[in-house]
Amino acid sequence: MTTGWAGGLRVSVVVPVYDQWEHLAACLRALEEQTLDASCFEVLVVDNGSSTPRPATMPGERLQLRWLSEARPGSYAARNAGLRAARADVLAFTDADCRPVPGWLEEGLLALEGTPPVDLVGGSIALFAAAAGRLSPVEAYELVKAFPQERYVDQLRFAATANLFARRSVFASVGEFEERLRSGGDREFGQRAAAAGHSWRYAPAAAVRHPARRTFGELGAKLARVVAGSRDARELAGRPLVTPDEVLRGLVPPIGAVRRAAVDPRLPRRADQAGYVLAEFYVRYVGTWLRLKSRVSARSPRA
Repeated sequence: MTTGWAGGLRVSVVVPVYDQWEHLAACLRALEEQTLDASCFEVLVVDNGSSTPRPATMPGERLQLRWLSEARPGSYAARNAGLRAARADVLAFTDADCRPVPGWLEEGLLALEGTPPVDLVGGSIALFAAAAGRLSPVEAYELVKAFPQERYVDQLRFAATANLFARRSVFASVGEFEERLRSGGDREFGQRAAAAGHSWRYAPAAAVRHPARRTFGELGAKLARVVAGSRDARELAGRPLVTPDEVLRGLVPPIGAVRRAAVDPRLPRRADQAGYVLAEFYVRYVGTWLRLKSRVSARSPRA
């Protein structure tokens, strides 16, 4: 292996996991192939109360690997547990179902130490389908819409925790991830850091690969989690759970999806384009229904 860095621990990689042992094995194998020398980073896998036991054999023999557990539910609680146990001054976050490319850690560190140095880096997240050329409607949607990390970093000032680098000093300054959020904690943390004056950079070469969701069940579960996280954030801020304008916008058919599908090079087949449009309609109307449902349930008397 090659490295542009002197010896010594430079980065702690935090990976929360909940039952995704097969995915985690692939993630650990990818971390074993990093161009950054294994002496320069540690890996902390945080089991967030998995319902199945960890397999007896897992990759990671070539890594400085530590297994942690966090019984409190929620990926942000697990990430905070990893943060507290980490020994390096740079934290790199990814997910169990991600596959970092070999240069992920080196490129992330180079981006942090670029000109000028920055406090936080968001790397790219490349979606891939189970079988190239045979996309399900949900895979077609995910390849086009999921994880627009460059926009997140450059415009919205946060990075999805599937690929986030942060100096420990940022957490010392603004605090940890908000554990009360079921989703959206990456956005809340990133924007809190930006508001405090911490600087961001997008680093496309610091890449991880992420499998696209394949089924409407998986997509629906993601929508439910995102809506729940939005509700959590609004409740904490004392804001309305949903506004009339949001409901009206949620009822407008996403007709623009037809044109987007027709011109996107990631959807060369008519079947892929049709699947993408179907998934856009699903997201629009199921998402609106979930938001309305959350508002109704919030108004209902609690037992």
